[in-house]
Amino acid sequence: MTHREIIDAIVAASKANRGYASEFGWATDRDVEEWGVVARALARTLDMRGELFFDDVIARGRGNDPPDCEGVTETGDRIAFEVTELVDGKAIQYAKHHNTRFAWAEWPEEKFTKKLGELIASKAKRHAHLKGGPYPGGYVIVVYTAEPNLTSAVVTSHLKSFKMPELPERTMAYLILGYTTKEECNPCFKLA
Repeated sequence: MTHREIIDAIVAASKANRGYASEFGWATDRDVEEWGVVARALARTLDMRGELFFDDVIARGRGNDPPDCEGVTETGDRIAFEVTELVDGKAIQYAKHHNTRFAWAEWPEEKFTKKLGELIASKAKRHAHLKGGPYPGGYVIVVYTAEPNLTSAVVTSHLKSFKMPELPERTMAYLILGYTTKEECNPCFKLA
């Protein structure tokens, strides 16, 4: 990459950055963002816990999805990952319009559990349309969020009333939060 191309890429990313809850964001490349959520945030946290069950994650790229990413289990079986973000669209618009990063969305329990359920149900429906299969290692739905008000404590409390939507056979679901220095990782919740 030339010096000019690097500068152009930095400028493009800066312009595309939404400025709100964007820790996981890779504004100029959604495939890199999805790969990073699985291969870095989820993998690192599960590895720290001694629960890592996959490796060799690749992004499949637009037009080759679903799934967004694929990897292999410790036994060599291919595994499919679908990735989606839990974020408040109104807060994004407010932050952009007012050029601020400090307009945090509220996430009362009902709003959180409803939105999380909708995201998981939507990704569960994509299972029937997976490309490049079979995926004998299973199907993993990964919901990520960098919403400032969704701390580990808040999410733990809200999940007590969460009702998991119906999932296809051999499906797991995880929720990943933004990185915390207290936990030195991205807090992760196995939902199914």
